[in-house]
Amino acid sequence: DKGNAAHWLAYKSWHDCVDPKSFENHKASNGYFITDEMIEHVSTYLEMLNTRPGAMEVSTSFGNDYFRVNCRADNISIVNNHLYIDDFKYGWRIVEPENNWTLIAHAIGYCKQTGLTPDKITFTIFQPRPDHHLGRVRNWEINYFEFSKLVEQAFNTLSNLNEQLNTGSHCAKCPALATCNAAKMAGMNSIEASAIAHDENIDNNVLA
Repeated sequence: DKGNAAHWLAYKSWHDCVDPKSFENHKASNGYFITDEMIEHVSTYLEMLNTRPGAMEVSTSFGNDYFRVNCRADNISIVNNHLYIDDFKYGWRIVEPENNWTLIAHAIGYCKQTGLTPDKITFTIFQPRPDHHLGRVRNWEINYFEFSKLVEQAFNTLSNLNEQLNTGSHCAKCPALATCNAAKMAGMNSIEASAIAHDENIDNNVLA
């Protein structure tokens, strides 16, 4: 709910060209109240975007006769044939930009829709709340040749789907998590690993 409210605040402030502070103690579209902390984070996010104005909440869906990928980018901008894909993450689970298929999908969809062949693409995660050694803003930059290889990989995978399931961070929001055999097996593995005996009496040298 907080994340949805923060995204609403960012879009509303950008679209109406108003200071996010004007929404303090107001309700977002989902009924969640806008707090001063949220305003601070959204203001910093908008300051970053103002250095290279673009478009917010851009539909980047794409597909063919075999599959359909529905997605919407938080922000997209182009500077001197350099494509920027920005993602505003308000949750606590750390998200990295490297090989992030959500961000890659936004770039694929946008380039397919517009016919753009950018020289470079920069994928950016703006995540203000959790602590990270690289800070709130994390970037991953690739050239068009590297991007074309990712496009090829995505289309080959989605056009030749199999029934193999692989668990990972993407499982967190999966609606089939409760009935997924792969997730169940991974959960049992974690229980077995956590049951391994360990010494609770650790001396100072080992602890150090």
